[in-house]
Amino acid sequence: MLYQYKLETLEDVRNHKETKQKELKNLYNERNRFYYKRKSMEDGIEKDEITEEIIKVTDKIKSVKKELFYCDNIIERSNNMVEDIKFIDGEKWRKQNERGRKIKEITNIF
Repeated sequence: MLYQYKLETLEDVRNHKETKQKELKNLYNERNRFYYKRKSMEDGIEKDEITEEIIKVTDKIKSVKKELFYCDNIIERSNNMVEDIKFIDGEKWRKQNERGRKIKEITNIF
């Protein structure tokens, strides 16, 4: 998905997610219109055609929901990576300070 939509930053992913949420809302509205239209029809070929359209829209909804899941997953994993990097940087800083203190203690002895 990242390659397909050329998403390079976390902000790109968030914008893509927002676009997909709007698309999902429109698809739900479209499907509901088909449901109401089909409900008012009597049995026949037209009702079957409307049912086919409902099935197509439902498939699109599934696809968009899947992309939204991927967006959420990417955002969550990115946030976890940032936290991990901050932790690692903190550990490096702590170790450097410990070494600095040990060196000062050793030089104070002499």
